[in-house]
Amino acid sequence: MIPAQVIGEYLRFIQRRAPQALDRAIDQISLYRATFLVPSTTEAIISSAAEVRGLTASSSGMP
Repeated sequence: MIPAQVIGEYLRFIQRRAPQALDRAIDQISLYRATFLVPSTTEAIISSAAEVRGLTASSSGMP
């Protein structure tokens, strides 16, 4: 599973650091999306994943 936010960050990184490779990166993302589950990255999904992993704010020492 690859969160959609990660894909967006990857493309922005390529766009900034290697703009000539952006077309290839977009092609690569198309392959990833065909191969892996790519859910939206919403606060609810992040919270659910953190809870499953035992990373709630109270257990991590975060306020």
